[in-house]
Amino acid sequence: MTNKDPFNINEMLKAFSPEATQRMFAALTPGAEDRAPEKLTQELQELAQTYQRSLDMMMRTNSTVGEAYGDLFVRQTRIFSDLAALANDQMTTMKQSGADAEKQAEAYKAVMDQAMELMRKSVEATQQANEKALKELTAGVDAVAASLKNS
Repeated sequence: MTNKDPFNINEMLKAFSPEATQRMFAALTPGAEDRAPEKLTQELQELAQTYQRSLDMMMRTNSTVGEAYGDLFVRQTRIFSDLAALANDQMTTMKQSGADAEKQAEAYKAVMDQAMELMRKSVEATQQANEKALKELTAGVDAVAASLKNS
């Protein structure tokens, strides 16, 4: 398993690349870039407009997904910071009560380990959701490509 930064938004959004989607549509319509819009029939113009609206909607959706990942990162960071602050408060209380350094270290380690475990679970859940969505999207693209080949 590679050690990728689980909070790298750019890596997460590669699965939702509008440029890759545009290239995919261009590949499905060979020669479309050579035809002037005025040469297209009304039906093809409407179809192109429909595809453009869909692409625009997808790009807006991807932008929203990016914002959601950014928000998720902020929330995860806030949760971790809050837990670290609680651990620091606990350490202060223990120092004031005269607890020895070993007990203080054990208590701090326990809280921070729990915080890290929560963060790990959050990252894994996000990664699994991304992988599931990408598999479903890929299956849909494969199905469309297969139907085009069979038509």
